[in-house]
Amino acid sequence: MVQRCLAVAALLLAGCSPSGPEVGAASAAGSSQAAAEGGVFDHATTAECLDDERCRQSVLQRIDTRMGGLDYGAGFPTDETVERLYEEMDYQRAVLAHQLSDNLVSFWRMHAGARDAIAGSAIGDLVVWENFLDTKGIVLTGNDTTVYGMAYLDLAANGPMVVKVPPSPFLGSILDLWQVPLSGIDAEGGTFVVVTADFEGELDLPPGAVVLRSRTSVAVFFARGLVLEGDMDAAVSAVTDSEIYPLSVADSPPETEVWLASGVAMDTISPMQPMAYWADVSEVMNFLNPGLDQDASLLISLLEPLGVQPGRPFDPDDRQKRILADAAHFGWVMAQAISYAPRFEDITYYPGTQWEWVLELDPGVRDRFWRDLEARTNYYFQATMAQPAMKTKAVGRGSQYVRSARDSNGDWFDLAPQRMRLGRQQTIGTLASGRQARPTGSRVRYTSAEEAEKE
Repeated sequence: MVQRCLAVAALLLAGCSPSGPEVGAASAAGSSQAAAEGGVFDHATTAECLDDERCRQSVLQRIDTRMGGLDYGAGFPTDETVERLYEEMDYQRAVLAHQLSDNLVSFWRMHAGARDAIAGSAIGDLVVWENFLDTKGIVLTGNDTTVYGMAYLDLAANGPMVVKVPPSPFLGSILDLWQVPLSGIDAEGGTFVVVTADFEGELDLPPGAVVLRSRTSVAVFFARGLVLEGDMDAAVSAVTDSEIYPLSVADSPPETEVWLASGVAMDTISPMQPMAYWADVSEVMNFLNPGLDQDASLLISLLEPLGVQPGRPFDPDDRQKRILADAAHFGWVMAQAISYAPRFEDITYYPGTQWEWVLELDPGVRDRFWRDLEARTNYYFQATMAQPAMKTKAVGRGSQYVRSARDSNGDWFDLAPQRMRLGRQQTIGTLASGRQARPTGSRVRYTSAEEAEKE
């Protein structure tokens, strides 16, 4: 009897006294009376009923929520209510999982897009844009004044990997697949041995090597060759002279396979098609370590009821597909709002202007940066690879990024009828619904004016 009273009190916020079986009858009578009085409390929530006995009895039959009214019988959810609650819960889980996974998928697509476009290329190879990026390569926030290069390191297949960068006009980094920087690399170069976070074996290190531990079993070497005084050859060599090989063959390392990517048509941006996006999430889950990584553990637990799990084929049923599709669309529009209409107090670069900081937090302060989901979403919807140098304010060093998507009156840019100059290229930008723009917010494919006129 006492347990029954406690259950009713805790779950239903209804009055209960240890007077015996008549409690249930009194509750039912109170509910009937409230219903007979014209639904006075039809729109009350449990929180609003704390100080009103009749209201407390009313919510034994129906509770209004943001998702509409939920029906109860004797204070317990009906079968229909249970089904609706699980449907909503799984949807909310999927929306949060979309935000958590966006930077993972975005980073993985840079490899997958190049792999799919360059026949014969494989993980571990070095892909280089030797003649800058152009309109054929769709890359998130890439510019056309830097020689880019990247190589993805499969630590599960190869064990510890060596990355060796000679002194050169170079700026780069090594990151895990969450895009957490493990180390920056400057013009002095360096030798790095990358291992998984749980690696416990002996390491026979090359001279001067620095050990980096990655939370994910795939790590990324990202390179920028800097063009100084017009010297393109030195910028390209700064990237292509890098060496990448398993530590196990350090005594006789193989030549690094290099693929040239300028002029190659490829799409390296997160898929807009929902099932393609979640298929990528399912794939990158296999590179996570939930035993050591709280972010990984949370992501996997959120998606398990929806058929997105590591080590298993991605094959959701119709119900799961419907929820995943809705969540992907809503997750995307939420991320766009967070990125382009941020609500951070210190986001404005200069008072009275529409210029905003691209990077809200300092990636060098890992515990804060990687635990602030909204700041993370704000950046990774529009860009990739945050570095501490992007926040360091030092004259002559580092980079400071600002952006704006509004005019001086605070209205959104409408670029549909206009040409504008970005970098060295004459370009046309359009709204997301236009033919010449990829519908991804800042993830817009800008087509050259000459190409656009041919279409």
